[in-house]
Amino acid sequence: MAGLNCASALDKAWEQSSFSEIALAPVSAIQGIGEKSEAAMKQLGIETVADLGQWSYYIRAKSIVALSGTEKDGETVEGSQMNLEQFIKRKDAKKGLMELSGSPCSVFVGLSKKEDAILAQMGVKTLKDLASWKFAVWAEALTCFGDKARHPAAFASPATPGNLADPLSPTAMKTSDVAHYKNTLVSLNERLHQYIEMIRDRDDTITELNANIYSLKNAHMAEMQEVDVAYRLKLDSLQLKLDSAASQHAGDLMAQLEQAKKEIEALKAKLAAKDENNKALKKERDAYYLEVGSLKKELDELTKQANDRLMRLNAAETDLNLRGGRISALEAELLVVKEKLTVTEKNVGRVEQSKKVALEQQAKKAAEEGKKMRETLLSQMHKEMDAQRKKMHDEFAESEAKLITEHTTLKNNMEIELRDTSMALTKAQASGADAQKELDKLKVQYSQLRDQHTYDTVTLKSRVTELERELARFKSAAKVSEDELQKLMGTSMGMLQEIDRYSTILTSEEDRLGISSPPVNVDSSKGKGSKRRRTDLDPPAPPAFSTPVAAKVNEPAEEGGVFSSLRKAVRPFYGGE
Repeated sequence: MAGLNCASALDKAWEQSSFSEIALAPVSAIQGIGEKSEAAMKQLGIETVADLGQWSYYIRAKSIVALSGTEKDGETVEGSQMNLEQFIKRKDAKKGLMELSGSPCSVFVGLSKKEDAILAQMGVKTLKDLASWKFAVWAEALTCFGDKARHPAAFASPATPGNLADPLSPTAMKTSDVAHYKNTLVSLNERLHQYIEMIRDRDDTITELNANIYSLKNAHMAEMQEVDVAYRLKLDSLQLKLDSAASQHAGDLMAQLEQAKKEIEALKAKLAAKDENNKALKKERDAYYLEVGSLKKELDELTKQANDRLMRLNAAETDLNLRGGRISALEAELLVVKEKLTVTEKNVGRVEQSKKVALEQQAKKAAEEGKKMRETLLSQMHKEMDAQRKKMHDEFAESEAKLITEHTTLKNNMEIELRDTSMALTKAQASGADAQKELDKLKVQYSQLRDQHTYDTVTLKSRVTELERELARFKSAAKVSEDELQKLMGTSMGMLQEIDRYSTILTSEEDRLGISSPPVNVDSSKGKGSKRRRTDLDPPAPPAFSTPVAAKVNEPAEEGGVFSSLRKAVRPFYGGE
């Protein structure tokens, strides 16, 4: 009988095999998958062609890419009940289908960056690449035509705690249904493994978030402390500079003020001395004026005396005139006498003639003496008056010139000293104004630095507040993740209870039908020609979850078989002994 030919998709050794045999064959049966690719696929839990064709991540990626063409504008819709939160990690769950198509495979719950690197070695970097991965497409097509009875897991619907995989009553179970239940348990084990991977991812995310929060908080606290220390040092240095400059300027100003005060005191002393000198000069001037007044009085008295003397002289002259009149009268009398004498000359003689001559001589001599005395007295009086006038005039002129000179000198000196004092005061005021301006400038700089420090402090405080809010959000997200973890653990515990129930039913049916199932580890069925798919991946050491699970699964009596091995494999993850 002639068969189909899929030589381009199969290795030469498997070209004559049936679809059922190919489905259970290792992945190296597909042409193009060598030893390295086979080893990489084993790290992903893919050992057979059926595992690759029915790999849940490939089916989900193919579904997302197929539905992305139906998405409008690549956007999500508020209020829509369609979501992939069960399959996509929380941080990527809000992305649209188009965006997810271009995302790496680690967006799936259960895959990490390690699996991304493994898939990237085989040319699969995004979900779109995974959906069109030719090895998975060939494996899916080859597995589709395999024997359902011999490989029911390829067609069985996945079981959930609320929707079991077509449970049968114990009375209706047959030997052929045991494999069906075993494969149902395999499906449950795969789902449990997905939950465990999701829990690990959540725990890794929480640990990473806590580490990021701690590092960000410490970094920002250290940065804030460094900035605060730098600002404090800068403010302290500026405060010291400002204080030193202010104290120095204040000292300079005080010294200048003291110097100005001393100069003012000296000027005041000089002015006081000048005032005293002026008072002394005024006293001397008053004394001079008094002396001049006394001299004027003396001059008046002398003038009066001179006038008296002139009056007496005039009286004397009048007297002389009177005497002259008397002399004239005497001369007249003398003439009369002469006439008488002339009359009597003849009678008197020579004696009378001599008496006449003597009388004439005496009269002439008396007239000359009176005239000389009058002229001498007048000349002496005029000389004395002129001398007194000249002396008084010279003394008055000298005193007046001396007073004018001293007054002018004193006035000039006082003007010079006042001008110097005014210049010194102006200079001191200008220096004080400059110092005040410098002090105001330093105050403005200090105020600006203080405002800047206040602004930076407020900014840093707001940044710290934002970081604290972000930390609170991270903690809230961590709390939500812990709640989801608790929910997943509760779901997993329900699954374990269902597994225990199925194990009890299956054991009772095996006992009833006489079927023995030796205890085999769930991950021991490997190799070519194995009739049972691998039921579990090698579980790593139990993760250190942040919130321990208080509840424990009610463990049944120790039983043999695959269910006991399965319970032993998953029990460490849920606090079992």
